[in-house]
Amino acid sequence: MGKLAIMSIAMILVAQFVFSASAFSVTTKSFVDDGLFVTYNFAGFNESVYNQIRNNAQFNASTIPGIIVDTMVKRNLKQVTWGLPPQPILYNDGNRTVDASFFLSGSDIISYSVNQTSINRTYKVTSDWHKFQVSLTGNVSVNFGLAFDKTVSEWQRMNYTDTSQNVHPAFYYRSNQTITADVSFYLVLPSAAFDVRADGGSVMFQMPALLGDQLLSSPLLVLAALFIVMVIVLLYRKAR
Repeated sequence: MGKLAIMSIAMILVAQFVFSASAFSVTTKSFVDDGLFVTYNFAGFNESVYNQIRNNAQFNASTIPGIIVDTMVKRNLKQVTWGLPPQPILYNDGNRTVDASFFLSGSDIISYSVNQTSINRTYKVTSDWHKFQVSLTGNVSVNFGLAFDKTVSEWQRMNYTDTSQNVHPAFYYRSNQTITADVSFYLVLPSAAFDVRADGGSVMFQMPALLGDQLLSSPLLVLAALFIVMVIVLLYRKAR
């Protein structure tokens, strides 16, 4: 057998090994409230790769949010914080899946303003924080910057039903830009959100007025404050 043929077979075998070792899926879901609750579900690993991830001390609960914040800071987007839920990372040995979750907040992630007429809140959610790369092992990584090749305004608008059967307006996109991973994105808004619209990489929506906003905008609150001040003044004069 010639050298060229041997080299060709070797390259095919290496390519098959790399593909079988690296091909998997990632589903990321961002649930919007006053901040974001983000989950990354990694699935489809073979046993060898899964065990490497399981035993990789460099990949832990704080890896992804830490990379996100560092990447945003390099873009001069510093108004972002993160936190961890009670169970931030879960390994399912039976299905060989990994679930990582965390909270994101800060005005470079999500911000809102209050309409002084309707007292509704208008929220703006950005999405550029998705653009980062993470290594799961020394040989397996995901380039979400490459996968995130379309802005949210180009994603599919859909309804998302949660585990409590509540229906939420949402945006969905499945990327085919990476060879090693099948990446899907969900952006799930509150079920009460209305006037939903997307502009480039941002999503805007309105929420009904909160009780606190209603009270702050009510003239009754001002009258009550004046009444309390008058009572304090009268009590002070009597005490003298």
